[in-house]
Amino acid sequence: MLLDVAATMARGQPGAPDRQPPGPATRRRGRPSRRRAMAIRAGPFALPNKAPLPSAERRRHAVRVAGELERRPGPGALPDPDSVVIPDDAAELEADYWALRADLAAARRRAAAAAVSGSPRARVAARVAPMLLGGLILVAFLASLAGMVRPMGTAPTPPGRLAASDAPVGTVGGLLPRGIVEVNGASVSLRDVRPALIVWVPSTGADEALLESLQIQASAYGVPLVLAGPPERERLLTETADTVGPGHVAVLLDPGSVLLDGFGLTPTAGPVLAVVGADGRLHAVLDDPAPGTRLEAMLGRVASGSAPAAS
Repeated sequence: MLLDVAATMARGQPGAPDRQPPGPATRRRGRPSRRRAMAIRAGPFALPNKAPLPSAERRRHAVRVAGELERRPGPGALPDPDSVVIPDDAAELEADYWALRADLAAARRRAAAAAVSGSPRARVAARVAPMLLGGLILVAFLASLAGMVRPMGTAPTPPGRLAASDAPVGTVGGLLPRGIVEVNGASVSLRDVRPALIVWVPSTGADEALLESLQIQASAYGVPLVLAGPPERERLLTETADTVGPGHVAVLLDPGSVLLDGFGLTPTAGPVLAVVGADGRLHAVLDDPAPGTRLEAMLGRVASGSAPAAS
């Protein structure tokens, strides 16, 4: 009896049929509630179990969501679904929707600009370009100085023991003539001027281009260039030596005409070039050498102490 009463009370009124609690499916068959429909349209971002936020709070929340989208790496990054709230009336989000689209467009533009300017290639170019420009300026500056700076050459080739030669004096393979000359103001034996590249300078002077070329070639092998002439040409010889190679070109004065007699020259003779080896033997005697005269092979034999090449 008691059990029948309890069952009747649990059902409600006596004889009434059993009824289930109302739900979305029973209120409107086949159509969900308004909040449920908005949740379905919103997809995984809907949180129908949370109360809607006030209008001001929704705007601040939309701004936070936009900031999170900008901070998240990668294209198409989405915020945490728990941070999105769908209000009762979606029309209230229209202003926030357009503001969010503008923020996202600005973020995409900034990301595109950073992808160009912040790429490794662009960063390398930004760092290398100033160095390349500085290098080009330095090369241009050094090239402009190339004609003014003269090479110092190698260490001077030391004189060797004076050789004994059966060749005639003043000819290839022979020795310089005997006699005393002045070299840079000091009296020395002419045969002690070795090794050397001696150039007899006429009264009209010698071609400076030729002398500069000879100076460069001789200094590369440690052989000094010596400008020779009579005492009355001392000023001409000194000025020419200072022009061709200041401090590196010697001046030889021949007051006793030792060179003139030894080479069979006349006072009005043109330029004469003599290559003297470390042992005192002559490797070459050239009358009136041309401006493009090259002596590297011969000077190499002088620097190595080799005998004059057979003519």
